[in-house]
Amino acid sequence: MEDISLKYAHAAKTYAQAKSAALGQERKQKRVFREIFLRMDGNIEERKAKAHNSPAYTQVEDDWVAAESAANLASAELDALRIVFDEWRTIQATKRAEMGLV
Repeated sequence: MEDISLKYAHAAKTYAQAKSAALGQERKQKRVFREIFLRMDGNIEERKAKAHNSPAYTQVEDDWVAAESAANLASAELDALRIVFDEWRTIQATKRAEMGLV
């Protein structure tokens, strides 16, 4: 049980860190887009297109996608450990019931 608890705690911390990193990357992506958009010439649609196609924006967008992917994987790991923990609890409850300890 302690092993499952420790793994779960570690997975929860890893997920929280990954989600925070993804949120930071998303904010950075929006900030970079605004900065590039404001420097561009042309009408609004042209400025949006130029900003979206700029190398700086493409890089932060790729970084954000990678951070979101890491957060999704960490979430999946956390969910898997939650299932293992719930299964363990169910087994323990069944054992107690069989022994008449409930």
